[in-house]
Amino acid sequence: MECDNDRAAQKKAELVRIAEAAILDYWRSVGEEPDPLRVANIANETINTFVQITPPEKARLECITMRHGGYGGGRSSKSGNLLLNMRKLFTAIASGVMTTVGVIAAPWTAPFAALLLWDRVKSSLNIDITEREAVLLWTMWKNRDLNNYVSEQDLLDLVNSELNSNGRPAISKQQMGDSLETLSNMSCVERTTSIASKWWLCERVNATYT
Repeated sequence: MECDNDRAAQKKAELVRIAEAAILDYWRSVGEEPDPLRVANIANETINTFVQITPPEKARLECITMRHGGYGGGRSSKSGNLLLNMRKLFTAIASGVMTTVGVIAAPWTAPFAALLLWDRVKSSLNIDITEREAVLLWTMWKNRDLNNYVSEQDLLDLVNSELNSNGRPAISKQQMGDSLETLSNMSCVERTTSIASKWWLCERVNATYT
């Protein structure tokens, strides 16, 4: 079956545009005006690292039009697949593989764009993503255990330490709770029922596109 690589390329370009807009909006919200070329590089590197795009398959539909005595044809596409891999993105940032992220201070620039993409592709809730959600998820990933669980007990101190190290103001327990609820609504994290006071982090999510 022939793959619709043009449609996959269009989908990638669409995701890059969303990421660029998210990064620009984020940095303007914190009083910065980054170089558009740097933003474009971060957006491209984020999509290349975070999203695996499988092209749709082309399917040819044959039809007969008896009145005209000829054959007509049409094309339709089966759905393509998007795999959003948060583990791969965060690992690349932490290891320094994503060199463009370090160009503009805060390490959660790419996670901010990734969260917006996650919401657009997976939850479709159109949630208002803020810096808090990005830094909270980044901190949780840095402090998770081998099973992707993170304890809530010291989470606020860890988040505020991360914010402080990047020149950002601390957040309150209530603000952290609100952000945890946002991430939970997006299915990025899930409160565990079997282990008290712990959260489970979702590594990846699949979605389709046409």
